[in-house]
This record gives sequence, C-alpha cells and structure tokens, in this order.
Amino acid sequence: MFVPTTQMAPALNSMFDIAATRNNSRQETVPNLIVIFLLIISLISSFYIGYLSTEENKLSKTIVIGFCLLVSIVIYITLDLDMPRKGLITLDVSYQSMYELKNTFE
Repeated sequence: MFVPTTQMAPALNSMFDIAATRNNSRQETVPNLIVIFLLIISLISSFYIGYLSTEENKLSKTIVIGFCLLVSIVIYITLDLDMPRKGLITLDVSYQSMYELKNTFE
C-alpha cells in the first residue's frame, strides 16, 4: 500500500504544474494598450509617408508596398502572440506534457 502512494505524489505534482502552466498561458495576453499603440504608430507613419510624397510630387511604390508589408506583419505577429493555441506561433509544450501524463496512466 505504501508503493502506490509514492508513485501518486510525483504524478499529482506534475499535474498541478501542468495545470498552472496552462492557466498562466491562458491568462498571458497582449495588453490592449500595445495593440492601440501599434495602430496609432502605423497611422502616424502612413500619414507621414503620404505627406513626404506630396512634397516630392511622386509616390514610390516600393516604399509603400514595403511599409504596408512591414506594418501588417508586425501587427499580425503581435495579435498572433495573443492567441497561443491558434496561428503561426503556438505553445505546444504544456499540451505535450499533458499527453505524456495521460499516456503514463493508460
């Protein structure tokens, strides 16, 4: 009867650690202030590029396309960090630990 108790304590500790890790990853989000700040910076810089292009009376397409790509990639990555289960950047470490723990009891 003493042997199952010693085997159960490490399993329970790892289960509590995994649950705490999952709760922390669920609660870690990108603050709304950072998203708003990114949008404001992109608007200000796009207006500045438009203002500079009116002074020169021509608009460089490579600068505009490069700027649009850069801004959209930065905003997408920032918003993708906000969703750890979806998108390009995923946090599979905590889920892999859950699967390993589940497989030890099967």
